[in-house]
Amino acid sequence: MNKLVKLLIVLCCISLLATNVYAVDSSEATNDEIYTNINQGFTKPTKEQIKEEQEKFKKAEKYVKEKREKLKKAKGDIEIAAAGGVKVNAVGTFRQALSYTCGPAAARNLIKGYVDTNSWDPNFKATVPTESTLRKDLGTTTAGTNFDATKWQNTLNKYVPENGYLLSWGTSSGWESTLASRVIYTIDYVYYITWGYGRSGFNVIGNINHGSTTTPIHDHYKNGAAHYICIYGYNDINKMYYISDSNSAVPVTYKASYRNTANSTQARGIVW
Repeated sequence: MNKLVKLLIVLCCISLLATNVYAVDSSEATNDEIYTNINQGFTKPTKEQIKEEQEKFKKAEKYVKEKREKLKKAKGDIEIAAAGGVKVNAVGTFRQALSYTCGPAAARNLIKGYVDTNSWDPNFKATVPTESTLRKDLGTTTAGTNFDATKWQNTLNKYVPENGYLLSWGTSSGWESTLASRVIYTIDYVYYITWGYGRSGFNVIGNINHGSTTTPIHDHYKNGAAHYICIYGYNDINKMYYISDSNSAVPVTYKASYRNTANSTQARGIVW
């Protein structure tokens, strides 16, 4: 066998191994890094989806500005201007079943929080779907879950209809501030079904996507990540978010700073 033929065989074997590197589930995994190196794809929102999201953002920005101003006046001028309070919603604590299903798991944790919050109502019939069902809804493959506005919006609004979930693409500047407005507005939101009673418990999906960084949401992700999380609360005084994470390599819930969460989600964005 000549050298050229041998070289071609070697190159073919390398190519076959490369195409299968992400097709490993958690039962076969020996390296935790597969949880954070899935080759997650993305589809930018359409012009119509961007316009709809921007209209909702204007409401969020106005709401948060007024809330912060009211709290500042109530607490006195010695309080910082951004003292928008603290709010923590119920959330699910499911771990992802497979190495590539962080998207469905994050969605499931979001839906679980909504269902638990509103179970007081005898007319409330919503249930928490399985991860397998959400995999189908989101179009998840062994390569991960695409950051696609249509799929994410349709899926969350199917199981959590009152919030009107929209996908927001991250921005190159000002993302920390605008992210906070979107998160606070969503966490606080109440959809009134009758006077004094309403649906609440709406959380946010975050899509962290970055290489090595000094500002990860958790130290485990400092070497890079492509991963979905659920943001279920905020502390606007200490500038911290409450995170639910389906990756078994980190605590199921923890807190991350506004800055680190913004830096980690800037390359993709959120669904809020």
